Amino acid sequence: MLKDIELLTSEGVVFRFNDIVHKKLQITFLASCNAKLDIEHLKEIKSVYQSILNKHFYPIVIINSSDSLLQKNIKKLKLPFKVLSDPSARIAKKFNCFLRPIGIVQRSTIWFDKEKKQLAKINYMSDISYHINYLHKL
Repeated sequence: MLKDIELLTSEGVVFRFNDIVHKKLQITFLASCNAKLDIEHLKEIKSVYQSILNKHFYPIVIINSSDSLLQKNIKKLKLPFKVLSDPSARIAKKFNCFLRPIGIVQRSTIWFDKEKKQLAKINYMSDISYHINYLHKL
């Protein structure tokens, strides 16, 4: 499902999922790059970044935001992981992380094995600690 997907990074560079081979993925979907909750969530992911790597996952965050807004708001956080812009939420929709009735991305994380087969998925709307605690248990 990730094959041939390209999105822009917070640095304005095209990111291709095809370039990630032989790595397990952790993709986190966030609704915004300027909402306080999502900024705090990014900081929390940054704080557990090494733990994620120790579990051999390559972390990526996909935010339902325009490329220009993402580049403006994310750069100052100096995050060690890729943050990608998906203004139409097409990837979130593909993985059922989009709440169609209200039109927003559901904050979620999905883990994939090296062959990009889905291993696990959690949804959390406002509870960052639920997500971070789950990361520690992996």
